[in-house]
Amino acid sequence: MIDRNDNFSDGARLIKFIFRWRKILLVTLAVSLVVSVVVSLIMKPKYESSGIVYPTPTKSPEKILVEPQFGYDVDADWLMQLLKSDIVMDTLVMKFNLAGYFRLDTTKKEWKDRLYRKFHKTMTFERTRYMSIEIKALTHDPELSAGLVNTV
Repeated sequence: MIDRNDNFSDGARLIKFIFRWRKILLVTLAVSLVVSVVVSLIMKPKYESSGIVYPTPTKSPEKILVEPQFGYDVDADWLMQLLKSDIVMDTLVMKFNLAGYFRLDTTKKEWKDRLYRKFHKTMTFERTRYMSIEIKALTHDPELSAGLVNTV
C-alpha cells in the first residue's frame, strides 16, 4: 500500500508542517520578538576605546625624534609586562576612581579581588603581529573608556 505522503514533494511537506503548527510558530515568534525588544531596551550600551602603542628600542624622546624606529620582540615583551603590572593598574584605579565606578563596597575584605577581576575585564592589552601593543577599554561611559586608553 502506498502512503499519501510519499506523493508530496519536500516543499509541500514543509508547507503542510508549517500550516499544521502555525499557531505555535506564530506565538513563539511573537514572544521572541517581545522578549528581544525588552532586553534591548533594558541593556546599557558599552563603549570601547582602543589605541596602539609601538615600543621603541630607546627610552630617550630626543633619540626617538631623530631616529624613529620601532622596537623588537624584547621591547614589545617589556612593554607588555609593564602594562600588565600592578603599578599601571593601581595608577588607573586611583586616577579614575574605578572602585566607585564598579560600585564596590570597600569595607568588605574581598573588594580588591573583585576590583582586579573587573579591571581585567575592562582593560585588555594585546600584542599584535606588527610588534605593537593594542590597548582596549570597554565601559559604560565613553569618556572613561577614552580616558583610560589615553592615560596608558
